Amino acid sequence: MGCAFIFFAGMGIGIEQVMTILMVQLALSDEWIALILNGSGFAGGIATAFRSFGGSVGTAMYIALFQSQVPKKVPLAVATSAAQHGVPQKSIPAIAKYLITEKGTPLTEIPGITSTFLQTAVQVVRQGYIEPFKLVWFVSVAFGGLTLLCALALKDVS
Repeated sequence: MGCAFIFFAGMGIGIEQVMTILMVQLALSDEWIALILNGSGFAGGIATAFRSFGGSVGTAMYIALFQSQVPKKVPLAVATSAAQHGVPQKSIPAIAKYLITEKGTPLTEIPGITSTFLQTAVQVVRQGYIEPFKLVWFVSVAFGGLTLLCALALKDVS
């Protein structure tokens, strides 16, 4: 199933990569396409450079947003689940530290840990990581919407 999703995502990204370069080349006059700068087409090179720069800035922004939310969301999810399973309050920081970093006191040695909590601990941590991904997704959708509005505001130059 995962391979199918990767295949279709690759198809979408691959088409987008080729189409942007093709659209740039079709929109410019021949002298700009044929202008040679270090052995490559000037128009295609500029389009690729801006796309790479935008991808780098976007990736750095999304990673920073994700990493700023994980320390807030994961311990909160662990603490909520631990309290529901009757784990003592004083044990919760050690549990959160171990589940996030896999360092510190092993879960089986922390006082008050129940077997029902151990069974749900992994799902709780996963849920804690899902919340920051949702925020990154919403920010990405907002930037996509802003990009679409900017594209719609462009004037026809033909």
